Amino acid sequence: MVEVAKELRQLNAACFFVAYSKKFAYLIEEAGFEVSYLKPLTSEKLAENMMKFDQGKSLKIPFSQELVEKRVAAEIDFIKNNQIDKVVIGTSMTLFLSARICQVPLIYVKPFAYSEPQITSGQIFNESFIGILISRAILKFRYVPKAFRQIEKQYQQKVFHRTLDLLEADLNLVTSYPELTGVTKLPANYQFVGFVYGKLSAEIPEKILELRRNSQTLIYFAMGSSANRPLILKLLKILTQLPYTFICPVAYYLPEYKNKKFAENVYIFDWLPTEKVNSLIDLSFIHGGEGTIQTACLSGKPFIGLGLQMEQRYNLKISQKYGNGYQLSKHDITQEKLEKILELVLTDSTIQKKAEILKQKLLKKSFNGAKKAAEIILEYPNK
Repeated sequence: MVEVAKELRQLNAACFFVAYSKKFAYLIEEAGFEVSYLKPLTSEKLAENMMKFDQGKSLKIPFSQELVEKRVAAEIDFIKNNQIDKVVIGTSMTLFLSARICQVPLIYVKPFAYSEPQITSGQIFNESFIGILISRAILKFRYVPKAFRQIEKQYQQKVFHRTLDLLEADLNLVTSYPELTGVTKLPANYQFVGFVYGKLSAEIPEKILELRRNSQTLIYFAMGSSANRPLILKLLKILTQLPYTFICPVAYYLPEYKNKKFAENVYIFDWLPTEKVNSLIDLSFIHGGEGTIQTACLSGKPFIGLGLQMEQRYNLKISQKYGNGYQLSKHDITQEKLEKILELVLTDSTIQKKAEILKQKLLKKSFNGAKKAAEIILEYPNK
């Protein structure tokens, strides 16, 4: 969202950010935007439950009736008081209601995973006969959580006709390319815009430059914001037993190790400018989140990935199918198996070549995703 807002600002559009948590808001403020905090703020417990739901570890909807009512009311007030022309989201469930109630166009900058064209293609599970049947059934599901139906009734506004509408906007901008998704034809309210990922302005720490000079093989290990401390500790302990050097931006989970060694071959950092760091490494070990996958593809280096939820596993699946990545399963998380997989990916000339070919294809694209998205957003008609 920050990258799209930067491009919109270049086109003389005023961008307003709203948030329910201050945890990552500093990234918005560092980019020169103000953040309005709407209430009720997200508690750590709610954030944990939302993450469990997002990762498929819980089927319980984390939003209570009261929470949805308060959020929708706060968003409606913000939209009206600031005379908002268009609402642009990453994923913000209550704005699917608020924007429609205010009759303001809703534009969703989204991954291909979970989208209608992905489900229609049968890729959400697999391309088998059973997978396609399940996908067709999903397209027809009509379940909508009670909390959302109550808001529709309260404001006399029908928004969700199918379950899938919970993740569908008036305009959906897909942050990928047909070459990766395998899908070239999209519905009328969809467009490919290309990669959109955060670009931190920070410089590469001197320690990483030193490690590059002194290490035969340098590996980038990152699990984004969707992991947890026990998992990170488990993985780091395995990495300490491997014959490679690892740079790990995981201080979010292990603040006591920030800018320190976890072991002789494992170094902990805060968030890093991934795009810059990728020019120095030999391979990435990532979680498969949209932005992390995109920067890995643009690096021209192969990667391995451990998906922590369905979207990430899908991203890794299509990368493995293309040939520039390797998807891990939970059974691969042992010292012996991980060492074999890393050696395979680091020495397989086919994977190395595929990674470089994809990088060159992507570099030939005539636009960057954030700029393309901003142009489309401005052109999209106000209601």
